[in-house]
Amino acid sequence: MIKEYKEKKDNQYLNFRLIIPNKYFISRLVNDKELHLSYTDLNTYYLLKYNYISNITFDYFKKEILSEHDVVSILFIDIIYLKNNFDITKITNYINNNYFYKTIFGVIGINVDGIEYIINNISNRHYDSYCYNYRINPCFPRDLLIKYSSKLYKPNILYFKYSDKYIEDIFNNLCSDNLLKELHYSKSFKYGSNFNLNLCLKKYNISQNIQNFEILNFEKYILNKPSIKTEQFNMNEEDLWFGNKTLFNFNFTLNNYENLSDNMYDYSYDEINMFSDIFIKEYLNDEELSKILKNPEYILYKYENDYSIEKNFFYFSVVKCCFVGSLIYNNYSKFIIYSLVNLIDCINLKYLPQDNRIYFDCKYYCEENYDWPCDYEVIISYTITTTSNDDFNYIFFP
Repeated sequence: MIKEYKEKKDNQYLNFRLIIPNKYFISRLVNDKELHLSYTDLNTYYLLKYNYISNITFDYFKKEILSEHDVVSILFIDIIYLKNNFDITKITNYINNNYFYKTIFGVIGINVDGIEYIINNISNRHYDSYCYNYRINPCFPRDLLIKYSSKLYKPNILYFKYSDKYIEDIFNNLCSDNLLKELHYSKSFKYGSNFNLNLCLKKYNISQNIQNFEILNFEKYILNKPSIKTEQFNMNEEDLWFGNKTLFNFNFTLNNYENLSDNMYDYSYDEINMFSDIFIKEYLNDEELSKILKNPEYILYKYENDYSIEKNFFYFSVVKCCFVGSLIYNNYSKFIIYSLVNLIDCINLKYLPQDNRIYFDCKYYCEENYDWPCDYEVIISYTITTTSNDDFNYIFFP
């Protein structure tokens, strides 16, 4: 299953979203010795949750801004599948009710447990919400579509009338009024006219072109349309981060590093080179490098408590690169390394698990600041490969 997940999880219609990131699944990924992923979508939250990374590592590499999907996904997987307690009403202080209800379907409405939870705990407060897309995720058989569709939303005004009762039931329980309206105007359904609907209907073995159907109650729909609540997408994005104690009650303090990338080009090229010289002298001398290679987190604590240098994008980025370099040097999990490298923002680098090395995409020009003869990747790669340890230097290459 792990191998199949890694090879095919880019295809959302194979339902690998049904995999729950429990302790067993994460341990299999972390301990995988033959990592050949082209990317990973695992949130570092689960690496922290199961003690594969420490608090300080999580703080340095966490996503600084979370999407509404991230928040809903983490909290509801914890509630439903990992059996943690949480007051779900707190979420709507930060995410608009309508958008929250829309998002939760894509996160947990993909199996019976998730649907039952929505019906028993959420739908009663959102039953008047207007359905704009699919009434239910297209991963359930016909009988469950019929069973759950009417419990999640009010019945459609429009009705898809067709000679084949099986197809009629699928359309009426899967499609919202909005989708049925599109079918009304098109007069026929042919594959290619609606890509997403094509894929959904293939799951129900509806492969032929569908014609001679009728959309009933269209005049009633037009008359009632003005009374349909407008969907709102506003949310408090600045509050959607792991440091929000209402949403994520960690027992340690998190720092917000989002503003560091905002000033990355406020410095001159000469100033950044000066920072590089300081870092080489204070952090990568033989004595300090030895400490970093014995304990990768040493450099994180050193930088956090070092008040002799300013907290800026260059130092923050080069510290994280040295940290993952030490992980590689000490043969840590390739999956953890891959996950962390993907979260080093604004620097073009990637981890190659087959080679167990980090590649910098160096450019000898700077699109953001034409006064610079090269970009950050050149300066950072130079900085961390000037040590006296050839094995450490070899980990990084331009």
